[in-house]
Amino acid sequence: MLLAATVGCMATPDNGTAMVLSDGRPSTIQQLLPLAQKGDADAQRDLGVMYSTKQGVSTDYPQAFKWFQMAADQGNAKAEYHLAAMYEEGLGVPQDFELAVKWYKLAAQAGDAHAQYNLGAMHDDGRAIPEDDRQALKWYRRAAEQGLAPAQHNLGSLYEQGHLVPQDNVRALMWYTLAASPSHDEDGKVDPDRLNALVAQMTPAQVATAQAMARACEASRYQGCS
Repeated sequence: MLLAATVGCMATPDNGTAMVLSDGRPSTIQQLLPLAQKGDADAQRDLGVMYSTKQGVSTDYPQAFKWFQMAADQGNAKAEYHLAAMYEEGLGVPQDFELAVKWYKLAAQAGDAHAQYNLGAMHDDGRAIPEDDRQALKWYRRAAEQGLAPAQHNLGSLYEQGHLVPQDNVRALMWYTLAASPSHDEDGKVDPDRLNALVAQMTPAQVATAQAMARACEASRYQGCS
């Protein structure tokens, strides 16, 4: 359906000694470890991130996997996503697409946008699960409505192609515009030549409408945009 690629679990490496936890508190491995050992799922997940991204410690994928597994077993959605990605990529554990799908599903159902996107991508190209365009669309849409740029890009492509949704250049440009927003961490920019070709098919009024829709969608935190 689309040229989809999953979003990996590993962030850009950082050689610093601290990281930012989910609640915004800076922490070191010395502060996280006692919490993780007492069963704090967020601390376990953040230890996994530190070991997988070289934040204050040497990269150690088996250690990262251990902590992600412990947090995921407690239902921590972000840890479930990271665990799935490690299974998919074979980092710290033998590659296992079936287990990757299992954990992506759990994380996606719990609302993790990256897991939703990756599950959509696996349905998209039939890796480990049957190719299913409608499931791919469902999960791309859910991730896009949480502001994930690659998913927004893929929705734009669907509307541009008229695949699974009515062909709609205005909505295609709206999603492409949202995907290219500088507020995103991930890159969702469409190829400039492709974008220019799309805009060339549209009237100035249609372009203005798409841009206004994108602004309204972003202001509503992507709710009711599709």
